[in-house]
Amino acid sequence: MILLHKRVVFIFVVVVISALLLTGCTQQQTAVQTPVPTTAVPKTVLTTVAQPSVTVSGVASSTTKPTTFIATTGEPNTTRTPKPPTTVATTIPRTTFNSESYSSDSSDPVPTPTPTLSPTPTITPTTSPTTTWTFVIFGDTRDQLNTTTGISPYLNTIAKGIAAEKPDLVFFGGDLINGIVIIPPSPVEKNYTVQFGNWMDAVSPIYNYSTRTGIPLYVIRGNHKDGGDNILIPALLTDYRATVAAGIPTNGPPGEEKLTYSIRYNDAKFIALDEYYPHNGIKETVNQSWLDEQLTTDTRPFMFVIGHTPAYNVSSDMDEFKLGIAVHPEQRDIFWNSLVKNHVVAYFCGHVHTYVRTESKGVQQVLVGNGGAPADPFIPSEVDPVFTLEYPTHPVNASDQKFGYLLVTVHKDKGTFDAVEKEINTVKGTWEVGDTFTVPVR
Repeated sequence: MILLHKRVVFIFVVVVISALLLTGCTQQQTAVQTPVPTTAVPKTVLTTVAQPSVTVSGVASSTTKPTTFIATTGEPNTTRTPKPPTTVATTIPRTTFNSESYSSDSSDPVPTPTPTLSPTPTITPTTSPTTTWTFVIFGDTRDQLNTTTGISPYLNTIAKGIAAEKPDLVFFGGDLINGIVIIPPSPVEKNYTVQFGNWMDAVSPIYNYSTRTGIPLYVIRGNHKDGGDNILIPALLTDYRATVAAGIPTNGPPGEEKLTYSIRYNDAKFIALDEYYPHNGIKETVNQSWLDEQLTTDTRPFMFVIGHTPAYNVSSDMDEFKLGIAVHPEQRDIFWNSLVKNHVVAYFCGHVHTYVRTESKGVQQVLVGNGGAPADPFIPSEVDPVFTLEYPTHPVNASDQKFGYLLVTVHKDKGTFDAVEKEINTVKGTWEVGDTFTVPVR
């Protein structure tokens, strides 16, 4: 019996010692952390390319040519787009926009200050009794990607030039600010209210948003006021409607208030279209049923349509193409044929940062995208063959592009309108004439 008791004690001691040893090993294994492999990502470096300082004289204000920034990765033969990391650990959906090298967060984690503007009356033009009157169209006034303001440094000078024309109306064809297209860090990144505020300050020679006085100014948004693809950034749209679009008419289709609308002035009707509100679940389209109604009711001799992107391409840049209505050719063709059928004289647009005028089936497509955003080159052979190219007929390098606007004079008694493209020569400090043309009503 004593022998049995000793054996039990011995076994108990062995079990306890084994348990203690096992616990120590487990704790040691737990304390050892496996290092997480990391992948080196080439950093994008902004290299400044010095530009000569230019003071503009002989125009409404002076301006200095901005410094050009080139994004490089320190590797030979690299493009402007930084290489993505091999592994991205994030739960926030992101959309990357190729050569412009920017991304947007659909959740928009950085809150935008709530606008404090008071309720704004709709901007209403005063009908002129004269048979001759004018309007101006311009567009695309964003800044470089590394912006600290969200607007082109040329915008105020262009606004003063437009104001000096004393037009009856002014229309803006989209892409007012950088919006989501900014390389961080920037003081205005995701601060859309400040960007829109800078734009409103710069265009105050045309229309003073604080006093609600000046020349009636009508705007539409572009892809820089949209999240891209199917990403929605509520703060961007909310701030747009509350600031620059506060006084825009609300006679558009349901859901597109202050985005899509029409106005009538004298013998003309202007139909402004938002191309980024989803129609039948598809963006980069127009509200065709609403447009058809507008084209067939309360018509005027001069019918003008305004949208952000060209209906048919004037550039082979795929980044521009995929964000325009031309990316959906079936819907685009229906749109253009509706303009032809209903005697529209011109479709004004922008998006591509240049000036190009083309014609198809009697309708002018006038691309006025040279409002101060970084310029794009123009190559005539890239124009869609459905068009007849009217201006310019020769290649234009990006460095040779000039910023400006289009002044249109409507002759009610003659049934025609004349147009003059005004360009600013920052070297000579003068305004020059580019394209000129006359178009009869259809």
